[in-house]
Amino acid sequence: MKKIISFFIPSLCYFLVIFTNSFSYAQNSKNNSYLVPVGGGTTHNHLMKTFVGLSQKPNPMVLIIPYASEEKNTIITSEKSIAMFNRLGINNISSLDTADQKKSVELIKKCDVIWMPGGSQLKLRKALEQANLTEAILKRYADGNFVIGGTSAGASVMSDIMMAGIKKDKTTGEYNPVISYGLKLWPEVIIDQHFSERKRLPRLRKAVEKNKNLLGIGIDESTGIIYDGAEKITVLGKGTVTFIRYNKAKDNMEETILKAGEIYRL
Repeated sequence: MKKIISFFIPSLCYFLVIFTNSFSYAQNSKNNSYLVPVGGGTTHNHLMKTFVGLSQKPNPMVLIIPYASEEKNTIITSEKSIAMFNRLGINNISSLDTADQKKSVELIKKCDVIWMPGGSQLKLRKALEQANLTEAILKRYADGNFVIGGTSAGASVMSDIMMAGIKKDKTTGEYNPVISYGLKLWPEVIIDQHFSERKRLPRLRKAVEKNKNLLGIGIDESTGIIYDGAEKITVLGKGTVTFIRYNKAKDNMEETILKAGEIYRL
């Protein structure tokens, strides 16, 4: 009996913490919609539990969008994502099939959570554009009571001005960011991922220098942020998040590095 009690109490406390954290995030969202970009790497259970918990539903409907992967790998990507959510106790899961546009729109309207695995943010954006599904996603987010997350490419694609790669200048030898456009879910920022691991600070700095009205967000692996759609960004996971903003008054770039539990206010 003592063993059962000693196991039950910490487990109960853990799930209470997850629920309490998710509830506190919900209290601060303008319309109960959230964006959760993750920096790639391993998506640990604690991070994903917090992500799913934002929906405030015991068994939310989750929609996987696997099109950042190569076309031949989308089924494998979907299966891996479904298995990840199954481990969290979530079984109401569908995978988007862009070949059926009508069904896809209905799934987007009905789902509580969207998850976009990694790969190429350009492939992901183009696949959704070609299937005429971008507006449906934007509308679902605007309607409220919705959570959309993604890792690596699935994180970068959320912005309007999107980090798409890096290119070497043949004249100067410098490496400059390649900029494209994303889904426009979060137009005020530009997101980079695998940030510390791939030493991407220089390219994000340059991207913000060229787009001084944007907030640069560099997210480490196994790390994410929760944006409440209004003014608060909360860090979660194992690494850090670097925020880069141009200060017009001082004419310089300001950098802030935060870790799990810390908040950046817009």
